Amino acid sequence: MSFFKENVNVSELVDEMETHAAGIGKIIYLPALNSLSPDSNLFDILEFLDEPNINELDKQFSGFKLAYDSYIKCSYSDREDWACEFIDDLRQNCKFPFLVEVKLCQSINSVNFDDENPDEISGFNGSMGSSSKYLIFTDSMEDAIKQASKLGEANLLEHHQQLA
Repeated sequence: MSFFKENVNVSELVDEMETHAAGIGKIIYLPALNSLSPDSNLFDILEFLDEPNINELDKQFSGFKLAYDSYIKCSYSDREDWACEFIDDLRQNCKFPFLVEVKLCQSINSVNFDDENPDEISGFNGSMGSSSKYLIFTDSMEDAIKQASKLGEANLLEHHQQLA
């Protein structure tokens, strides 16, 4: 039997996330990060962060903003040394095992609402080809999907207001 058939609740969460024009990108399992050989995905996902996302991550993991600022300031050749220290800090002080990239659709033509419940989004017309990225710390992949869905819903509502 498939994972989704055995875990209907996860399937429903994924459907809701997709309805809200969101998806999961890169996933970093923090306990498995090797401080002696940092994963290139760690560097990749740190490249696109904006100030609101940095501030949210700092709320989840105190000191993230300071660490990120030092990452941006260090030379490319020093980034592996920075990553070794950052990974050690995550292991000692972060209460979350996952760092997850959430993709939010930006190519939205319209937002659809449920006929019976006009406050509930039922879908969108657009393309996931153009998306922004947002990082979250999370304690489970199910929680990551829930957070992605909430971020997607907020993104769709913002686009709906801009389109109106």
